[in-house]
This record gives sequence, C-alpha cells and structure tokens, in this order.
Amino acid sequence: MELIHGVIVFAGHFDERDLDTARRSYPGRRPVINADGGLEIHPDGPGRPTPLLGDPHHSC
Repeated sequence: MELIHGVIVFAGHFDERDLDTARRSYPGRRPVINADGGLEIHPDGPGRPTPLLGDPHHSC
C-alpha cells in the first residue's frame, strides 16, 4: 500500500468484487482499478476519478 497525492494505492490484481468491498470499507471515497490491476482509493469528489496509473478500459 502507498499513499500518492492523497490517493491510497494497493498493488495486486483486483476485480469488481474488490471495488464493492472498497466502497463499503471507505465510505465517501471513490475506488477504481488502475491499468496494472491495482486498487486506488481516491478522495471524495464528483464523477468517476481518473486512475493515477492509467485507466484499464482505455489503451494508450
């Protein structure tokens, strides 16, 4: 686990089930899975956050 610019970043291979768990574990924060399969827990804010390590749904 690392903290990068206020975002908690967990290394590993996470999926939608992990996102559901993160939403319950970190109320008011916005979890996303990044391009490396890691889990990022972003601060509260509008909309879906942009992953720090790239978006797994968009190729570069």
